[in-house]
Amino acid sequence: MLAVSNTLYRLYTNVLRSMVQDWCEKYNIIPDSQFGFFPGRNTLQPLFILRHLKHAAQILQPQGSPRLYATFIDFKQAYDSIPRDRLWEHLHKCQMPSQLISIIKDLYRDDKYILIDGDKRASVQPTHGVKQGCPLSPLLFSIYVNDIGCITNGETGAVTGLPNFHVSHMLYADDLALTANNHTHMQAMLNKLQGYATRKCLTVNTKKSEVVCFNSRADTLPQLLYDGENLPYTDSFKYLGMVCDKRLNLSTAAEAALKPCIVGTYCVKAFANDHNFTNRLHVFIWLLKTYAVPAGML
Repeated sequence: MLAVSNTLYRLYTNVLRSMVQDWCEKYNIIPDSQFGFFPGRNTLQPLFILRHLKHAAQILQPQGSPRLYATFIDFKQAYDSIPRDRLWEHLHKCQMPSQLISIIKDLYRDDKYILIDGDKRASVQPTHGVKQGCPLSPLLFSIYVNDIGCITNGETGAVTGLPNFHVSHMLYADDLALTANNHTHMQAMLNKLQGYATRKCLTVNTKKSEVVCFNSRADTLPQLLYDGENLPYTDSFKYLGMVCDKRLNLSTAAEAALKPCIVGTYCVKAFANDHNFTNRLHVFIWLLKTYAVPAGML
């Protein structure tokens, strides 16, 4: 559900977000694996890392195989699912100043949802979820899941080419990507993710979550399960707004991004032809009418 708020509220929460952000930067609250809604981080960075991991696996071939497994996890209504009492508890656990916590809790104290069914209306006091549309919400969510790295404890992520440095997961807000060169390590991380999601009251949407196995031409790939459900493999996927294939070829992403532009161009051309925009005199007369004649007389 989206939060409806006035301009003063947004100004106030933007100032508050800046204060919380300064605290996060000072005490390293947001891990390096979280790329969403934080200064100096953007969607291009995890995409670049994923591309690098693919090439590193191809060159180094850890455990004698060039494969890179990437599992893209979709959380179902992640922002709406967070129990607020657990969020406050986690903020205390992160040692956020009590004054800041009190101010944030005040923002949520008297909020309510209005449920409308025809002529019937009812107000509901929510106990779950951060306010979608509030400038502070993405940062609160990032803090709430800043301990997600625990699912990779004891498991080896994807090789990078640097000694003793692996990448096991990347986040952009609630978009999670798990990476490993071995399906056994990937399955272990998925098992731990199940326990973590339960503790955090998050639900993984297995129908929208998918796996990509890079650098492999095999027809049969090992099963990967989440909570007993099989996660499907795919050759083409959309990650952080970019359409990619198993080769991570940027031309594929460029073609996908270009298609809406081409469709839009044809629509504009068709509109121009229908309204005789190629006739300069016709266009001039309509511009003159627009500025000189009251709207009610057109």
